[in-house]
Amino acid sequence: MHPFQDDALDRMGKVIGYTQVYLFTILLMYVCYTFRTSACTLQADDPPSNVCLGTVALTLTMLAISVSLAVGISLRHAYYLLPWLIMSVFTVILISAYLVMYGNLFLAVLGSLILFMVMLSWYPSFRLYQRYRCESRSELNIRSTQSPLEEVSPLYGMLPSSSLPKYSDVVRDPLEAYTVEPPAYDEIIIMKGKSLVDT
Repeated sequence: MHPFQDDALDRMGKVIGYTQVYLFTILLMYVCYTFRTSACTLQADDPPSNVCLGTVALTLTMLAISVSLAVGISLRHAYYLLPWLIMSVFTVILISAYLVMYGNLFLAVLGSLILFMVMLSWYPSFRLYQRYRCESRSELNIRSTQSPLEEVSPLYGMLPSSSLPKYSDVVRDPLEAYTVEPPAYDEIIIMKGKSLVDT
């Protein structure tokens, strides 16, 4: 398989990446709306307030990391996928702990949706991470074993040739073509003598 050919896993990864960005954008807007409508009050040491602030922070973090996931899948870079893979594990643990600690209906619905999407998306994203990491390693191995003389010209796809003429042979000084040495004194006298004989 060509290393840049899309298959079902690549297409699924793109769908997962873009879906994650859309999901966390919508969730962030919903959480901020709920925060504004006083369902979450900002009072010191209030458990619902801590839950809402934690939910906003977690959703904002996951949105930023989901953008990294979508960019990594689009550019086929493994290291852009790594933050999402690590943070999604912490997200599952954190949301599960929130669900156990707080009996909040809002958190239960929101947390269940996030858990479902993250757990559904984790394994395909991990497989893509492995694939992209192997592709980048094999590309580095090819570059390190290839000598500079074997490098292919990026414009023409040909190997560099030593039979090509040198630059100095192809491009000459433009003044050189019009520069003629002046005639010597004897040549001038001969030329004048010929012109007198012709007349």
